[in-house]
Amino acid sequence: MPKSAKQFQKAHACQFPPFPSPPSGTVITPFKDFVERGIQIHIFGKNEDDQEVDGLGIPTVELPKKHETDRPKSGGKPRSYTMPVVQEAKKKKEEKAEQSFKLPVKRRDWTEDWVEQDRLRGRIAYDPNITLPDRVHAATTDFNKNRRWPPMTTGVRALWDQFQIYAGLLTSIPVWVKQRDSDSADDTFSSDEEEPFQSRTRDIHVNQYCDPEPDAYGDLRGHGGRGRVKRRGVPRAPYGRSGKELGRRPKEVTSDTEIQGLLHDARNEKDDILIDFLNDFAGSIQVFLSGYIRKQGLHFSDRNLHNAPKLISIWLTYLTKHRVFTEPDELAALETAKGVVRKAQEELILTSKLAKALPDDLNSGFKTCFDVGQTKEEFTWADSEMKDADTGEKEKEKRAHSTDEDDESAEPKKIKFTTEDGEVELVEDTSISINDNGGWGDVGLDSNSGWGNVDPDAGGWGNPDPWADELAAAGSLDQWQVKQPSLLPHLGPTTLPLTHDTGIVEWSVRRVVSITPPTGVTLGNLTLEADLAARFYQIELAPWLQWGDDALEPQGVLPRILGASKGKVVIEKQGEVLVEGDVKETMSVVKKDQQGAHNPLTDNIVIFIQESVAEHLRVGMGLGGTWVQLVRNEGTCDKRKNKQAEGKKFWYMDPAAKFWYMESLLVTLTSYHISG
Repeated sequence: MPKSAKQFQKAHACQFPPFPSPPSGTVITPFKDFVERGIQIHIFGKNEDDQEVDGLGIPTVELPKKHETDRPKSGGKPRSYTMPVVQEAKKKKEEKAEQSFKLPVKRRDWTEDWVEQDRLRGRIAYDPNITLPDRVHAATTDFNKNRRWPPMTTGVRALWDQFQIYAGLLTSIPVWVKQRDSDSADDTFSSDEEEPFQSRTRDIHVNQYCDPEPDAYGDLRGHGGRGRVKRRGVPRAPYGRSGKELGRRPKEVTSDTEIQGLLHDARNEKDDILIDFLNDFAGSIQVFLSGYIRKQGLHFSDRNLHNAPKLISIWLTYLTKHRVFTEPDELAALETAKGVVRKAQEELILTSKLAKALPDDLNSGFKTCFDVGQTKEEFTWADSEMKDADTGEKEKEKRAHSTDEDDESAEPKKIKFTTEDGEVELVEDTSISINDNGGWGDVGLDSNSGWGNVDPDAGGWGNPDPWADELAAAGSLDQWQVKQPSLLPHLGPTTLPLTHDTGIVEWSVRRVVSITPPTGVTLGNLTLEADLAARFYQIELAPWLQWGDDALEPQGVLPRILGASKGKVVIEKQGEVLVEGDVKETMSVVKKDQQGAHNPLTDNIVIFIQESVAEHLRVGMGLGGTWVQLVRNEGTCDKRKNKQAEGKKFWYMDPAAKFWYMESLLVTLTSYHISG
């Protein structure tokens, strides 16, 4: 080796000691003082979606694959290593421990268990290189695993399966009917021969479809595939997701190959549904929480209205934590969907409360006062305080007429009767009249003997019922004594029936534009409209056109003018508004807006409701029902002024002011409603 090479090797050889001196400002930690630090467990972190850091707060890179040695080295130290956060967490833990001794033990809701479980669950790294549908499908599969589901009686799992079918995350089992070879079976065995006994055990087939005409399809096997009875069947939409497919008949098949083809097509259809669902992620969730729930009838159960937005909210949080969505547009759609779910958690249950609370007592009082929806002959109310003399006379005539008929039909007749000895006797068939006392005494007041003596002064058995007169005047005892709503408790002795009359009667769906609390102006001489505004909430409603799917409800989404209407209605184009019955005598139709004419497509209306109902309303929500307009009679316009209202402009200060009341309510919608 050359000399220069030896010198070079010797100069660069590591010779210790002496050790090289450390750079200035650098402190070397002795090995005995070294503490191993790794990835922290997310326990006390403020935001779990932040960048993952190690024990020193240095950002780390999450590995796509997991190993057995991947474990926290810090013993579960907090993600945020700053002392104030740790102290705050310890303080909250101590306060919670103190409250546990004071408060009674309360069983946690299933949503609280799920939130806690997902918070403690480690983050799963989904490969961002695979397609979004595959990532969402894999994440949903992991979401369903190792999760404690509530009891089946709560309907949570069935509702979640319904959402998975809607989103294309669960296959909707096709429905088929396998044809029987009835002709060949008849040829094989003659009428005199008996069919050979089959001793082999046959499988039991689960029928998920209730066919009103089962004989038309023969054996209903294959509904949900062959197989033995299972404890729980997967709920699904009735033969499709859209409304046009409801009631679709089962498909007839002749071989197992066709059945496998149906199953293959169902899987492909599920994949297409998932792609469409993700292409409009926020809009699809909005449709499910509004129009789809109505079409499937899920809104009739309050627990579904509670659980549906909660389920989707927890699922969206799971997708966010595990970063299933990566692209900016995907993340934006995810945040929009979260906003829809938050609104659904508030408004979905309110639709049920409004359906039970409306019409309230005030609007029911208007309905009783003006009586537009029904005629007086439709309902008979037994009221002993309102006796009709004419009715009493008619009852007497009816009784007299029936007595004459009974007397005529009471002629004796000869009939044959065979005795025990075999002899035949002729016996008179005597009909008993309704006025016959049967020999027990006269029931008249003038009678002095027998059981029928009902002299009031006689005492004992003959005393009449003190309630008899009232019940006789009331009518049939089978009628219910129902107290009708009245305006008296709300308005007192009011002149409303004298000063106002009904105008246009409209059926439509309208959206809440504004909710105005009572004005509180109660002093001075108030007009009737101002008095209502001072006592009750004012709800302004605007027309909500195209609120529903006319494929399921033909012409059900159009406003309708009912036959009891009086006044002018604006209908610019034929077919935009339905006019029921012959209303030409009391109502006129004009093609342009005029003063005093009502346009059901553009005009807003104002109704009054009580405070107990107003707290369930939100701006933007929809109410569908019958609205009745109240207008002042000619010559009754109240031009009185109120000093407290001077300088202010209210709608009811117009002499021609009109307000409405709710006759009936049939539809309640959320503010984000889409028919789909």
